[in-house]
Amino acid sequence: MAKIIMGVEEILNLKLMLNSSDDDNKNIAFMAIENSDIKNSVNALFILYKFVPVSAKEWKTNCPKMISHLETIKFLEPLGANSSSAPSMPVVFHKLLQNKAKKEVMLLFLDLHNKHLMDVMKSWGYPTDKFELSMKLNDDAE
Repeated sequence: MAKIIMGVEEILNLKLMLNSSDDDNKNIAFMAIENSDIKNSVNALFILYKFVPVSAKEWKTNCPKMISHLETIKFLEPLGANSSSAPSMPVVFHKLLQNKAKKEVMLLFLDLHNKHLMDVMKSWGYPTDKFELSMKLNDDAE
């Protein structure tokens, strides 16, 4: 049986499952990640790692193949016992560019990053219902 290459739809579904309070959903998501074509899904999985509030320890425990691959290709520093944070937004963006992520994966990153920015601005008291942020990918970014 061929392993699944994770794309935008799969990442969005896994994100929902990993954000769920249902442990069965989380376990199924972790199994799907570990049994996917990690090498050919690395850019999308890196986005998932960045935007899902799962601890480094939980990732390493449940997705050792994915974490090992992300460390091997230098997307992540080795996750030690004290690791707790995901890479910064600029680091993720630059790694995706360097690894020639597909346009739809880059657009997913920009969309999730934009939502994150709006959440931060709202927490700072900005009236986010009064404006809209948008980002686009320049043609030379591919």
